[in-house]
Formats: sequence, C-alpha cells, structure tokens
Amino acid sequence: MRESDPKNSNPSRTSSPSEARSFLYLGCLVFLGAGIILGRASSPILSFSILAFTAVCSAILVWRGKSLSRLATILTLVFFSGFFSMSLEAKAVETGLLPSLARNRSMVEIEGKVKSPPSPSGDFQSFFLEVERCSATGKTYALHQVAQVSIESVNLPKWIYAGSRVKLSGRLFPEEQRGWLFERGASTRIRCYPEDIELAGPPDFFASRVERTREKLLSIYHKALRGEILGLVLGVTLGETGELDAKARWHLDSCGISHIVCVSGLHVGAAAGMVVFLLSLLGVGKKFRFIAAAAAAALVMALSGFRPAAVRSFLMFAMAFGGDVLGRKYQPLSGLSLAGVLILGFNPRALFDPGFQLSFAATLGIVLAIGKKSLTEKRGVFLVCAGAQLGVIPLLLAKGGMVPVTSIIANFLVVPLVGPLFFSSWALAASAGFGLGATKFVAAFPTAISRYIFGVSSRLSRVPQAGLREGLLGGFALFFYLLGLFLLVRGAGKKGKLRPLISFSLAIFLIFFNQSPLFRGKASSRMIVFDVGQGDSILLMGKEGSTVLIDGGPEGGKITKKLQERGVSKIDLMVLTHPHKDHLFGLMEVIAEFPVGALLEPSINKEGIEEMTPSEKANYEDLLDKAHDEGIKRIVAEEGMELGVSNEIELQVLYAPASLEDVPDELNDTSIVILARIGEMEAILTGDIENEAQEMLFGSCPEIDCDVLKMPHQGARDATNPDLLDFLTPEIAVIPVGEDNPYGHPSQFCLNELASRRIEIFRTDEDGDIELGRKDGKIVVSTQKGR
Repeated sequence: MRESDPKNSNPSRTSSPSEARSFLYLGCLVFLGAGIILGRASSPILSFSILAFTAVCSAILVWRGKSLSRLATILTLVFFSGFFSMSLEAKAVETGLLPSLARNRSMVEIEGKVKSPPSPSGDFQSFFLEVERCSATGKTYALHQVAQVSIESVNLPKWIYAGSRVKLSGRLFPEEQRGWLFERGASTRIRCYPEDIELAGPPDFFASRVERTREKLLSIYHKALRGEILGLVLGVTLGETGELDAKARWHLDSCGISHIVCVSGLHVGAAAGMVVFLLSLLGVGKKFRFIAAAAAAALVMALSGFRPAAVRSFLMFAMAFGGDVLGRKYQPLSGLSLAGVLILGFNPRALFDPGFQLSFAATLGIVLAIGKKSLTEKRGVFLVCAGAQLGVIPLLLAKGGMVPVTSIIANFLVVPLVGPLFFSSWALAASAGFGLGATKFVAAFPTAISRYIFGVSSRLSRVPQAGLREGLLGGFALFFYLLGLFLLVRGAGKKGKLRPLISFSLAIFLIFFNQSPLFRGKASSRMIVFDVGQGDSILLMGKEGSTVLIDGGPEGGKITKKLQERGVSKIDLMVLTHPHKDHLFGLMEVIAEFPVGALLEPSINKEGIEEMTPSEKANYEDLLDKAHDEGIKRIVAEEGMELGVSNEIELQVLYAPASLEDVPDELNDTSIVILARIGEMEAILTGDIENEAQEMLFGSCPEIDCDVLKMPHQGARDATNPDLLDFLTPEIAVIPVGEDNPYGHPSQFCLNELASRRIEIFRTDEDGDIELGRKDGKIVVSTQKGR
C-alpha cells in the first residue's frame, strides 16, 4: 500500500465546502442580475431567444452529467426568477392607471406616502410618492403605483420627508424614455406648486423618529460648526452635501474620496466597527457588542434613506457578527453575494442604481484582493484600497470617467478616519445637553479631522488623472496604474513591495509628460461640448491658445476639473447665455480658479429680474459681484455685435435680450444666441431658446447656415422647432444632456426631427465630452466614450 507523500500534497489547492458555497452564491447573484437585465430589455424576440437558449443549455448539462445537474438547475431557476420579476415590475410600471392618464396630461388629485426625501433640481424640489388614491375625470381610484412629484419651490415644508403622508393636485406628464424614472419604479411625473400640497395624515412612526433625529443633528451641527467643516460633517454623517462648496467637492472627487460624503456601505461599516472597537476596549461582552454595533449600523442605514449600498453593508455586518456569536465561520464572499441576492430579490431595480453598482464592485474587489491574507499586516489598508480601485475602475471607464491615480494614497490617508469622524460627530451631538463649553470642546475633534481631510484632498487633487481619452500616453499611464494595483494585491517578498511603486511612478510620470506643452504641440482649433450633467458648458479653443467658455454647467467642480484636464490656464472670454443655474453655477467657480479676461452677459432689465425666482436672482447677482470683485470687464450682448477673440475664434451675436423691446416672460428665451467661427468651422450656440425666441431669430437674422448646431434646452419638446433645423441646415447636432435625467430630455420628437433630416446626433449622456473641429475640409468629431 502506497502512502501519500506530504511534500507533494497541496491543501491550498483544494477548495473547502464553504469556499465552494461562496462561489455558488456569487454565481446566483450574477445569474440573477443577468435575468434582471434581460427582463428590462425592450425586445421580446431577443428576450425569448436568450431564454430559450438558456433553457436548452441547462437541459443539456442536466442530461450530460449528474455532477452538474444541481448547479445548472439552481442557476437556471435564479436566472428565470430575475427575468420574470423584472418583467412583471416593468409591466406594472408601464401599464397602470397613472401612465394612461399621463398620456393626456390630465389634472389629478392624488394621495399617498412619500418614498424618498426631497432633492433639489434647479428651481424644483422632487421626491417619489407611492400613490394610494387618485381622483381624475370625476372618478376616484384606489391603486398602488409610484410617481415623481416636482414642486416649483426652492424650500419645502419640513413635514415632507420619507414616510410622511401627503395630498396634492397637479398635472401628470408621461416619461418619454425608458430610463431614469423607470429604474425607480415610476413612469409618470406630476408637477404642482407649494400651495397645492398638504399633509394627509400621520406619518409612519419609525419614519417620523428618523426624521426627528436628522433634524436634531442638523440643528446641533449648524450651531457648533461653520463653513466647509460643517459641510463635510453633514456629508459624512447624513449625506447632506448642500453646505459643501464646489471647490471642496472638486478636491474630494479629483483624488477619489468623494464617496466619504455620500452615506453608503463604508459609513455603516465604519460606525459599526467603531462601536465594536470602543466597547471591546471597555471589556464589554461579545453579544452586547454585537447588539450595540447592529443598532449603530441600523441608525446609519436609516439616516441614509435605506440606500442599497447601506443596506448591503448592514446585511454583511449582520451575517458576520451573527455568525461570530453563533460560532460559525464567516465567508465575506458569501455575505456579499447573499446580500446582493436579498436586495435584488426584494427590489430588482436596485441593480441599476449607481450606488449599488459601485458599492458591490468595490466590495467584491476588496474581498478578492484580501483572500486569505491577514489584515493585521502593514499593507492591509493598502490591500483594501487597491482591491476597491480594481473593482470600480471598469465601471468608471465604462461611464467615460477618469481614474484618479492618487486615489489609493488618498483613501489610505482618509478612509480610516471616517469612523473617528462619525464617533466625534455623534459625541458632539450628545454634548449639546452639557452646555456650550462642552460643545465647543468636543467640536474641536471633528474640526481637526475635517481640516486634515481637506488638506490631503487639496494637495492630491493637483495631480492629473489617468484616462484612455488622453491618447496613447494616457492609455499607457492607465495601464501602469492598473498593473501597480494588481502587483500590490498579489505582492510577494521584497520584489513584491518594489514593483508596485515602480509601476505607480511610471503612471504618474506619463500623466505629467502627457500634460506638458512639449508633448501636446500645437493642436488645431476645436470646440468641446463638456459632459457636465443636466446643463451646458462649451469650450472654444484656438490652436494658438485662445479660449472662450460658454456657460459653466450646474456644478463648479465638474467644469474646473475638465478645464484643468484640457490644460487650460486662462479664459479669454466667458459667456453667460442666460442666468439659469444649469448654465451659470459653474462659472462662479471658474472665476475663482482661473484668470478671466471678460464676461459677455445678457443684460436683463429690471422687469426681467423681477420675474426671476429668488434663487435665480441671487445666483445671477453673485456672478456679477464676483466678476466685479475680480476686475473682469463686463460686456452686454447686443444683436449684430462681433467679437474677435483671436485669429482663430470669432463670435457674432445673433440674438440678445438687450436688443428686444420687451424681455420675454420665459427666462430661457433671454438666452444669447451666438454664431461661432472656430478655425474653418461654424457653429450656432443657442442657449435654451424655445419656440417663441426661435421665431424671433428667424425674423431678425439674414439667411445663414452652420456646420454644427447646439440644440436648445437639452433637446426639449418645446424647444425643438423644425423650422430652426430647416433655417440653419446643420450637418451635426450636439445635445448637452444629463444621463437618465428626470425630464425625459432629449425628447423623442427632437430625435425624430433630426433623424428625418439626416443630421448626425451626438449626446453628452451617451458620448461624454464631444470634441469637434474641421480637418481637410471635413468635420472631425471625437468623443470621450470612443464613438
């Protein structure tokens, strides 16, 4: 009888039953997600074909081998359950009473329970409402559907929060595209005014307690903290980023740590871990530590509004500590996979939530990176950061984003402080009952941590980011950065510590070399339509270095970041087409960050200013004040005005409110319309003019045409005049529009009109940044996402 040689045995290669179960659960999550994606598909033929193919393959596996039959059966059932659950959700959303009423834009009275906290969008506040009763056309219906409510108001009553019951009246609008609203279980929108909404009954007991806790924390933090410190504490503890200025948000985003101000799985885990650590120092028993940590995790999850990422972290925490209390070994991969299956089982639409996607991708990267390595090692935190980066980078690139090469360092320096910042902020709230002196003393701790975080982010944000769109060197820089992450995760011995450092150094060197004027040389003149979300921002660049920035989008951080990525160091001329936030807000940050030569503005008279909302008026006045403080020359746009910025860039004003006898009631119609000549290319930049202003443009302008047309108002239905397209005869139409925006922009009518005239369409939500120029007599277009 031959005895086995222990030297030749390798137990590490043999998977344990628990590891096999972990990969089975992960397979279930993957197949469930695949079924949900297929269930969302709009093609019945494609869906039926894939389902049939899956069923046949599963039957063959069952027939060919008994060892595979159980696995094939489980995965097939999971796949079909995901498909049918999403199909039923889609059918319920699209075929209910509200969509049928919305097609006629009916006036309705509805009553229901608020599902999400109000969120600002321009001059509107929006939230989702679970409709339980609807009155229309003289009839009252009981139903169970979801609608998005948009209220034309900057501030809403405090009694409108997730869990409160309201009654309101307004007009229904259909969802024109199967996108943002659909993924949240709604296919209709209702618009109303503050006076049309009232309280309909007592809120949920639990929801009211959570809201009171939020209000109490907000009140204490506002009294004890100020400025950017207040903004960071509110973001980390409550996910409230309204007090965080654009520059601070840009710094956090540029070095890959903006996730700390969006309550997610990190915060749930940090709060629970901090409680366990402190109680263990006090010698508290395991079961009580688990109960206290679970309560802290549940509180953070509730304060986040039960975001999928927070729910995922809470479920993993509960499984980990529950297993520990019961004496069972916990497998992180099993916990992650089961948490995903539970969340998608109850809410299949969560799969399309960006927070869910990033949270699961980052956590999966961490779990696979750590494997069986001990986190007590010195490089344990680096492993966590590297694994998270490897998980999320594919998603960032798929969405056209850039990769912060300083992210691993920034996360290493900042993420361990999220728990202490949580604890010190809660201690600050608790100290409010002991007098002002105690509050000031405790406030010093979150203040010190916050200043440290801002110091790290402001310094590391100066390093450019790596990305495929920056050409060959940008691609190589990204490759070496990914290689460094991989080597860091794999690392072995002394060489394993040195190789990642070499790879990271090469990545950073290539990024800086790619940004240098020596490498870039003299580029041709071009027009760049930036992807800044739901808003407009366009940069004109002459090959000799002249620059014109037309509008700045809704966020200052986004546009300043994009300008720096393009190597812009100054703005020769800044243009504000009209003072809506989605065009104006980013310009204020640009003035703070860049030298600006002059500002071209629409001179809106006193009557026009009085028609603005308070927030529009305040933003407009703030921009003009900033321009005055910086000594920027102000130019009032008038029809026929010509501005020669350089030999390569010339502007002609075709339409401006200062030249009109009566300022239009609609602020969009006060937009400046510009004919821009960039090198040999001509583009018409229309702001947000709607049909009335477009008709006035026809009457006042000579017959003109253009190569490129910037579609007005994100391609909205009421800003798409077929006569405008016939009048200008563009070859290309660009549509700056936010991805899955709640307005249904661009409208299907706009897309159909462009397609019928064979005008090529480029959209920032699908293409990212769009760069246009003329070469060899042809318009050349390159996009961030490679179309």
